[in-house]
Order: sequence, then C-alpha cells, then structure tokens
Amino acid sequence: MFRKLRERLTDAANAVMGTDDEQGVQALQSMGFSATDARNALANTGNLDRAAELLLASGSIPSSSPPPPMPTYNNNNHQTDTDSALNQALQESLQAANAEEARQLEAAQKESAAQKKPLPSAAASRAGQAAVLRAAAGAAPFTANKSTVCAHHPEVKVPKRLQNKPKEEQLLRCADRMKSFPRAVDTIYIALTSIQKDPDNDKFRKIDKTTAGYQRSLANAPGAEDMFKAMNFTSRGKDALVLSRDRVDPALLYLGISALETTQQTPEYKEGKQMLLFEKQLRSMFDSSDISEQDAIKRANYMSKCPSEPTGGRGALISVKIGSDREPFRRKYDGDDTLEDVLNWLGGVAPDIPDKLMTREWSLIDLNRYPIAPTDCEEDRNKTLQYLGLFPSGRLEIVPSSEAWQATKSLDVKAGSSRGLGAASH
Repeated sequence: MFRKLRERLTDAANAVMGTDDEQGVQALQSMGFSATDARNALANTGNLDRAAELLLASGSIPSSSPPPPMPTYNNNNHQTDTDSALNQALQESLQAANAEEARQLEAAQKESAAQKKPLPSAAASRAGQAAVLRAAAGAAPFTANKSTVCAHHPEVKVPKRLQNKPKEEQLLRCADRMKSFPRAVDTIYIALTSIQKDPDNDKFRKIDKTTAGYQRSLANAPGAEDMFKAMNFTSRGKDALVLSRDRVDPALLYLGISALETTQQTPEYKEGKQMLLFEKQLRSMFDSSDISEQDAIKRANYMSKCPSEPTGGRGALISVKIGSDREPFRRKYDGDDTLEDVLNWLGGVAPDIPDKLMTREWSLIDLNRYPIAPTDCEEDRNKTLQYLGLFPSGRLEIVPSSEAWQATKSLDVKAGSSRGLGAASH
C-alpha cells in the first residue's frame, strides 16, 4: 500500500518540479510538508523519492539526525502481509456487524411480541375483580355478595332462609311443599298427633331415618325433615331426629297439625291419595288374577273375543300403560278393529279392567292428544281405531277417574286434535 502511494507522489513531484533540490522542496511542500522538513529529508536522503518516503514514515525530520534506515521491501511478502491484514480486518468487521445485526433483530422480536400481547377485555377485568373479592371474602362469600348487592341495588332485599323465618311460616311452607306426597303428609300427621296425645312417650319423640317406613314415606318428600326441625326436633348423628321432652311446645304441635289438615284439602293431595289407592287396587287385582281359577276363566273368555294379531309389518301398535311400576302392555291391531277389541284384550290381562273403564271408576286416556281427556268407552266402543286416531299407532294409559268424570255422563273438556277419521266431524 505504501509503495503504491509513494510511486504516485514521486510521479506527481517529478512531473511538476523535476529533480532539482529547490524544486524537490517545493514539490514536497505541495504535498503538505513544511519547507524545513522537506530540506532535511532531501539532505538526509539525497533523493526526492526517498525523501518523500521518509516524510511519509516519520512526519518530520530534524536537521541533525542521521537518516533513518529505510526498510527493504520484498514485493511478494509485503503484498501477502498487506492482503492478510486486510482480510483479517474485513473478517473482524463482518463479525462485529453480524453480532450487532443479531442483537438488533432480537430486540425487535421482543418489542414485536410485547406489542402483540392482547389487552385484557372489560369482561375479563370484571371477572378478575370478582375473583379477588371472593378470595378476600374467604369463609363468608355470601356476606360480601350481599354488601355488593345492597350497594348497587339499595331497594332490593335478600330473602331470609326458611329456618330464619317465624315458626308458623316454616310449618305452613313445609306442609304446602308436601301436598303432592300424601303418604308423607299422613305419616307426619300421625306422628304429631301421637306426641300431642302422649308427650311423655319417648317412642313418639324419636324418628329413625334408617327404617323402611321412613325411606318409603318421608325420605324423598320435600319439606318433611324441615317440618320436624320446625317442631324443635334436632339431629342426633345422621340417622335420627329427636325431640327432647323439655322442647315439646303444645302451640307448635297445634300449628303443625292445623297446617297438615289444610294440606289434606288441596287438589294435589287428593289426586295423590287417589293414585295411591289406584296402585293398591292394581297390585291386588294382578295378584289375584294369577292365582284365582275364576279370574283365569274370565281372562280366557275375553281373549277369545280378540281378533287375531296382524303379522309382519301390518297393523297398528297399541301400547297401554297401567300403573307406575309396570311396563306398558303392547299388541298389534288392524285399522278396522274397534275399541271394544282393545277392551277385550285388556280383560285378558286382568278381568276387572273393562268393567272399571265402562263404569268410569277408571279412565282410558290417549297420550297423543293434548289437552288430555278421558275416552268415553261406552260411547266409542264400536268405533274403529282408525276413526279414533289410534292408527297407525296409539299410546293409552289407565288412570283413576276424577270426581267430575264419575259424576257426569259427559265432561266439559274438549280433547286435543286427533289424527283419525273422526277428527273431520269435530
């Protein structure tokens, strides 16, 4: 590199001033060196080329100092060393640039990720605040919620729990909740009247929840256990309710018995009571039909009147549900078979069924219609299943009749729409 620069300087100086000393001084001055340094360099070297090279190497030359030894150059070695130095400098510069570029790229990626992070929504913020409030409330979340409700809705009052209400209200509420469970109403009524008559008898003041009677009558009735507790019964373990003698309250006994007597007058209680009697009659009827020879003859007589059952894919499937704990009875009929054919089939199941349906003690209802109304078996017995809407299928159920249906020849309730031919006449 120095060699090439020196040659350019020498060529320029020789072209402008020639080789004379004064001209050499002027030539070196034109290159930026002082006149004194130029003269000293020329004096020490005696040659403009070497003077220029000396000045380039040292910058200034004192007049009294001997000329510094000039380095000898091997052109090949010098060029190789220069190229190596340049390559090394380039490699270092490239590595530094790569490192800086990687650092900037990493910083840019971090900044981009921070910008893409979604901000929490308003709903998420409110959910977080609610979670903090619940955690702060600890064992009393209801209290914290109550204070919040009162703060935002001062006119709203949180209702009291049943056990925090007056005893009279507790007894009335519990008795009303049991109105569709007549067995539970009757059981508690007997228990309270027994305590009222003989409060000193420990047997009447202890309820064992593990007995079959309790499980059948009271375990699944809503309000049953709460009513005992409203009468001052307390839990003894998890299997017993006990009323201590000193907590027998004649006024509470009177209120509880009165509430149960009122419940016994509700339609729900009466309907449930009727269903219990119906289930009892069914059990007795089916039990006797299996062992009575007379009933067996009646059943055979009814079955002899039934038409043959269609085979293959023909016919309408008629299902009849009798009672809550039995699977429906099913049989196929042709569309031109009549309701009386169905009644004869039911007589083959139990011989008392047709008579109870004809006398309206029980009712035959079509579950495919709404509102549901009883079928007048006496009037419709000769009508075809297709006419009655029981073809190509029919879902019937036998239930105890209401007082109104038993007392009148016709019920002022319009049956729901029918699929049968008889629908056109209505």
